[in-house]
Amino acid sequence: MAMPVQSTSETIRNIPGITITLWLEFAKLLDIFLVPHGYFSNQVVEVKTTLRRGDIDDHLERMRKVRKYADDHGDKREFLGAIAATITDKDTKEYALSKGFYVIEPSGEDVKITKPVSEKVW
Repeated sequence: MAMPVQSTSETIRNIPGITITLWLEFAKLLDIFLVPHGYFSNQVVEVKTTLRRGDIDDHLERMRKVRKYADDHGDKREFLGAIAATITDKDTKEYALSKGFYVIEPSGEDVKITKPVSEKVW
């Protein structure tokens, strides 16, 4: 069942059971996409080829902007953060996890999703 798309969103890919949306107001500024994580929350994913500590800090700021934008528009959904990268060293991955982000990385033909010990909700 696809989630309903609000007027501030545009569906950019629809997979049975999953709708990925992009808030048009943020497209140029934030370069993120949202993956529904249920009816009351979404996952905000930053995608990088090589993950660096500065990318994580930048995504923390993006998450604050997403939360502010949602609050300003009466959107009470919770947002979880994730970072997807093809190249990630151990220290950088641990830093991302310590900030409450999920880490998504390739694993052969599949992807591995590492859940933070304490996920942060924005």
